[in-house]
Amino acid sequence: MEAAGLSRRLESKHERKKVPFKSKVIVHRTRARAYFKRLMAGTGIILAMAGLAVWLCIPAYRDNTRRYPASVRILDRNGGELRLAPGTNVVFCTPIALSETGDWAVKALIAAEDKRFYRHAGIDWLAVLRALTLNAASLKTRSGASTLSTLVIKLTYPRPRTLWTKIIEAHHARQLERQMGKNAILEQYLNRAPFGGALQGIEAASLFYFGKPANALSLSEVALLIGLPQQPSRLRPDLHPDRALRRRNYVLSRMNACGFIGRREYAGAIAQPVAAAGRPRPFRAPHFCDFILKRYAESPAPATTLDPAIQALAEQTLDARLTILTNRNIHGAAVVILDVKTAALRAMVGSPDFQNAAAAGQVNGATARRSPGSALKPFIYGLALDQGLCSPQTVIADAPVNFSGYRPSNFDRDFHGRVSVRGALVNSLNIPALLYTQKVGLDRVAHVLRTLGLSTLDQPADHYGLSLAIGTCEVTLLDMANAYACLAREGVFTPLRCLEAEERGAETRVFSRETAFMLADMLSGDERLFETTGQAGDVVLPRVAWKTGTSSGYRDAWTLAYNPDFVVGVWLGNPRGQVSEMLIGTAAAGIAHAIFRRLYPEGNAPWYARPAGLQRRQVCALSGEASTAFCPITVVDDAIEGITVRTLCRIHRDAPGGLTSALSAPARRDSSASRRTDGPAADRSVCIVSPAPGATFRLMDALPSARQELKLEVQPHPTALYWFVDQELYRTADSRENVFWPLQEGRHRIVCCTAMGESDSVEITVE
Repeated sequence: MEAAGLSRRLESKHERKKVPFKSKVIVHRTRARAYFKRLMAGTGIILAMAGLAVWLCIPAYRDNTRRYPASVRILDRNGGELRLAPGTNVVFCTPIALSETGDWAVKALIAAEDKRFYRHAGIDWLAVLRALTLNAASLKTRSGASTLSTLVIKLTYPRPRTLWTKIIEAHHARQLERQMGKNAILEQYLNRAPFGGALQGIEAASLFYFGKPANALSLSEVALLIGLPQQPSRLRPDLHPDRALRRRNYVLSRMNACGFIGRREYAGAIAQPVAAAGRPRPFRAPHFCDFILKRYAESPAPATTLDPAIQALAEQTLDARLTILTNRNIHGAAVVILDVKTAALRAMVGSPDFQNAAAAGQVNGATARRSPGSALKPFIYGLALDQGLCSPQTVIADAPVNFSGYRPSNFDRDFHGRVSVRGALVNSLNIPALLYTQKVGLDRVAHVLRTLGLSTLDQPADHYGLSLAIGTCEVTLLDMANAYACLAREGVFTPLRCLEAEERGAETRVFSRETAFMLADMLSGDERLFETTGQAGDVVLPRVAWKTGTSSGYRDAWTLAYNPDFVVGVWLGNPRGQVSEMLIGTAAAGIAHAIFRRLYPEGNAPWYARPAGLQRRQVCALSGEASTAFCPITVVDDAIEGITVRTLCRIHRDAPGGLTSALSAPARRDSSASRRTDGPAADRSVCIVSPAPGATFRLMDALPSARQELKLEVQPHPTALYWFVDQELYRTADSRENVFWPLQEGRHRIVCCTAMGESDSVEITVE
């Protein structure tokens, strides 16, 4: 058996040796083919698994194309550009629709960057194969395979440049193509591509390099811009015109090769020189623009309420006084102008020179917190008038007072005795304002000031105390101007508007029309203008109501002026708080009135109609209370019907002695009587020494009438004196003060008396 088996094995071996060579080859090929099939199947499985792994590892595409890093283009109310502020990542981008890019932009882009754009679905496989071949042959990157779709992905999601990044971008590009149309992808690219420096998007580039929108560019200019995104820093036409020219010519040649332009168009565009130059971006009304960017940080809208003509007027008026201010050690100033009817901010100047770092020029004085001084007093008197506690001719004592240890004084460190509410308000006396704050109620005063938009009063009323009435708090010029707009609007408060599209806020009546009229009447008048501005009487000035304020320590000077059209607010001071003795309210008043004169060059400004609910009544000139039959001299006063308290004069309840006799008797005729040392004149405690009785004066045509004044003088007297001209109270003054009366043609009776009824009178003639 063993021998038989061995024999069969030997025979088999022998037979194998006799197999032909060709048969062996066939056998090996069959085996190799089977092995290759198994290898390919395994490789396919591995690649499929790898592809699945890659697919699972690629992050999901999140649409990031809905919002551009758009610049904020701030415009004035007429559409003029004030500033182009950079958007996200500090880039300048002005997104536009694809239809606004002009006739050539899309053609140039497709020719230069992606000629098969409309034939692929996000990945150009021919470009991929070409790139692989070239890069493999040279063993370095010589060509990419980016499409416009992958470039949009790259622009919206910047990543490190790796092979894995390219795989992600290709995958996301296919998804992007499915989510949006081809035109939308083109629009995305043209608004996101870099064009040198901080420029992003074709519109921003067009405005910067050529000073015009993209739809106004020529073929040559479009080709120049479309060539920049490849290497924006190296190809900037304002820095590297030769490189930009070569790149432009390449783009034009590609357009010609693709059939987008003909030979004639190509030749004409090639012949054009590179005429691009960086243009300075507008930087007008800098403090206002900063304010807008901060106020509307979340959703800034460009069309503001700023009026370019009024803004220029404010800037020029302030600039004209810059040297004077600097010489007075005043380096900060601010102006705001509001439109009363629309509650719109028309002008804002935050400092005399925004670029002056030494004077803190970038600090906005219009929004800085400063002490207002007496500028809050009109609101306190407004509350008192509305509550019927007083009227313009109500007399109140300006005398030393102690408020639980608080002993205030006036700005001039003096007290003025019995004064009218009108006089106390106009002359910014502190004691009367404090007394009325106490009567009205501190909580009520604080509440109304907050209602008027003074949001910086963020502490409880007790924190400020009664001294709130004299400005021991912090406010901003802008808020103060809008609070005064309530008075200018006849007592109605409206929130400030800074955008043209912004709806007007809800109206809140804070003061009655009657009170607003009385305040405007008290705060206006030619005599106040002359004392402050020095203007002669023959100059036509627009009628305005105005109030000054001076903070303690000579750090802030304020003036708020208004009429039915405008509110002008002026602040003077130093941003770093330096003191200047010239920082008093009247220093700011000159600027405010100069602005009003320029707003109304003809002087024909509007004024308020007298409300029907305002009554005229006679009050005693000395007590300020409703006159009796025994009051020797009365003046006309205003009262709110049914509101203003009516109290009969408590000084002249009975027949007054010497005062009535003096007023009813003929005036002295002897021109030498005022200088006699014997007789009746010597017994008088009040004796007018100027003018002389019976004197005649002549007006001079060549001299402005406001400068032709007559000095009113009496023998020294220790109490306050009351000067009357033709039965009207003219001035309350201490005997030490110089009092002047402007001459008026005609016969006049001048009376000087005291609160006790002592008096003297003279008659004069003015020709």
